[in-house]
Amino acid sequence: MNSLHIQTMALLPTTEGPNRTKILLPHEQFFSTLTPRKLLLRSFKLLNRPYAAHEAFARKKWTAHQKLPLIIEIGLDVPLVLFPTLSPHHPDNAWLSFFHIEHIKKRDAKTTELTFVDGQRATVACSEYTLNVQLSRTLLTWNSYTTESLRIDA
Repeated sequence: MNSLHIQTMALLPTTEGPNRTKILLPHEQFFSTLTPRKLLLRSFKLLNRPYAAHEAFARKKWTAHQKLPLIIEIGLDVPLVLFPTLSPHHPDNAWLSFFHIEHIKKRDAKTTELTFVDGQRATVACSEYTLNVQLSRTLLTWNSYTTESLRIDA
């Protein structure tokens, strides 16, 4: 699997064999030899959607230029809303689906355990504090998308 799916719950960095990304879907896991960032960029290309337009949409809401959430209109249903745990260029960055996270739990100062709606668990290299900031930022971006009639110009 080398592209996003509307049910994608997470793109997790991994070094299992030749794989670079573990892709979590409800009750399923797939692997890709692409990094999470390359897999995301490839998905935008396959969808014929410019990645830069999605970043620009998030910048309308935020003055920050790093760790921006992305709203990806894959189909006619609710869009896929992903946010990064670290800088998108960082090798330990994971992309998480806002609507699929059920619970977060601090493991130590630099790692957090996630429980997804289907019961799958994953640990990310991100503090609980940073993850909560990212969740809040993503919620506000989603609210702008749904209530202020903002749309992504592609």
